[in-house]
Amino acid sequence: MPSFSNLRSEAEERWKPEEGGMYSVCAVEVRVGETKNGYPAINLWLEVIGNTPDAGERFWDGTYFSANKRGNNMSFAKLEAASKELTESFWASDPDEVAVEQKLMGSTFQVQTTFEENRDGGDPWLRCTYLPSEDKSQPDF
Repeated sequence: MPSFSNLRSEAEERWKPEEGGMYSVCAVEVRVGETKNGYPAINLWLEVIGNTPDAGERFWDGTYFSANKRGNNMSFAKLEAASKELTESFWASDPDEVAVEQKLMGSTFQVQTTFEENRDGGDPWLRCTYLPSEDKSQPDF
């Protein structure tokens, strides 16, 4: 069995989206959780789809809620761009985590990426803007 030190020294660098990149993606995993302040957090494992050299690459993106009402409005708008099934009436039904996960899982949409400086000195923070696909039944190619 290979050692962890050998595996680590030979591991490839993780793929990262480009600054200002536009990607067609599919949500392949959805995790609904909670922020450290007790508000909902929705994290998506996104896979690049379509006829592009980056097809098959994956990255995480999170959407977080807080006491900030304007920020929450922006979070809802982002998620609603990811799935046409996330409507005002859906949210008004007070859905549980499973219902939210089901509406997002497998959804296809566009993501535009930017990066924000990490004030702690680490890697820059990935910021994603979600844009609805023209036809949600077919991924954009």
